[in-house]
Amino acid sequence: MGPRTASLAIVQLNLVAVTVFASSLSAGSLTVFTFANNLQSFPLGIFGISFAIAAFPTLSELAGNRERFIATLSQTVRQILFLMLPATALLVVLRAQLVRALLGSGRFDWHDTVQTTDALVMFCISLFAQALIPLLMRAYFAQRDSVTPLLTSLGGCLLNITLAIVLPGLSLPGQSRTLGVAGLALAFSLANVLQLIVLWVLLRARLGGLDGRTVAASVGKMISATFVMVTAVQLMKYAVAPLSGTQTFLGVAVQAMVAAFVGTVAYGGMMLLMRSPEAMAFAETFRRRRRTLVNVTETVTEPGA
Repeated sequence: MGPRTASLAIVQLNLVAVTVFASSLSAGSLTVFTFANNLQSFPLGIFGISFAIAAFPTLSELAGNRERFIATLSQTVRQILFLMLPATALLVVLRAQLVRALLGSGRFDWHDTVQTTDALVMFCISLFAQALIPLLMRAYFAQRDSVTPLLTSLGGCLLNITLAIVLPGLSLPGQSRTLGVAGLALAFSLANVLQLIVLWVLLRARLGGLDGRTVAASVGKMISATFVMVTAVQLMKYAVAPLSGTQTFLGVAVQAMVAAFVGTVAYGGMMLLMRSPEAMAFAETFRRRRRTLVNVTETVTEPGA
């Protein structure tokens, strides 16, 4: 309990530090940082945290069985990435549409939109890491080790604070303006990626492997399918824009929803064509639940039911 409580305190300390740094930047930087963080937290909470919580009892039960523990951890990692990689790509490609549709009202002008989208892109760099860290931490907890996650959280916090001091004042190549609030998001992302690497390497050394080849093969398919999805989304964005318009909330929302739907179908189709185990499992789960729903509906509609 002690190390776990300290880990939660470090998270809050990190948040306070980032708030202080954001407050010292240009007016509105804290609001922009908060908006971008909220947008990237949506898929994180659905796909990352929920999978980690659901897997924890099974990992704890299998802690004494190394082979099954690694297999379960590998499967959960691949399931999370199967959903997080396309979600991240959609956030990046449709960032302007999402920000304008959700936030573009009142005094939230185009300059605020650009700042928010820049910060969102920087956050998205580490979405995969943010989604996997809770799972890996629970893998350590299942091994009755709460100290290692504490130390990695502390290291990540210190790195984040250090980078948050330096990065906002840097300029991108060929540009005169500084990173600003996007630098804070980049600092946050780099710290999370490094924390994931450390957790993965230490756990791999402890268990003697983490089914890395299987994970790498699946990730290769996911990246290929994500590339196809991004291409489809970009083409659909330009195809829908003249029809829906981009000057109103409805027009921007329609453009984003149609492009996201087509991109999702393209991603799922490519993964099925490549016989991805994660896609096949997802499709089988969908079919099983559909059959269950149909059976329940038929039972309810039977005469005298």
